[in-house]
Amino acid sequence: MIDKKIVTDPGSATVLRRAKDMLGYSIVATDGEVGSVSDLVIDDARCKLRYVVIDTDDGQSGRRVLLAPSWISSVQPEQRTVMVSLDKRRVQGFPPYEPSLSEHERAVGKFF
Repeated sequence: MIDKKIVTDPGSATVLRRAKDMLGYSIVATDGEVGSVSDLVIDDARCKLRYVVIDTDDGQSGRRVLLAPSWISSVQPEQRTVMVSLDKRRVQGFPPYEPSLSEHERAVGKFF
């Protein structure tokens, strides 16, 4: 899965990237760094990014949350950063990511 190429569509620019190249990128919210990319959830049928899994920098070791591509404002490969259009408090308030994606998606849907 990580060796696939994915399409990210922040704004109107569609960009093809190697998925594994984004692992470790810093996640920068509107008010500062909030974590890093630890994994990606990819729609295999469409080779499209569904979620970015991030390790948050909120003091809870190992806490991971899902970030929807629609919240990505830009990806800056040169700086190894993903800029998001949310503040740190909002990202850190997301429900923790659980490997059972279907259950997690229902929980996220109820959260928003």
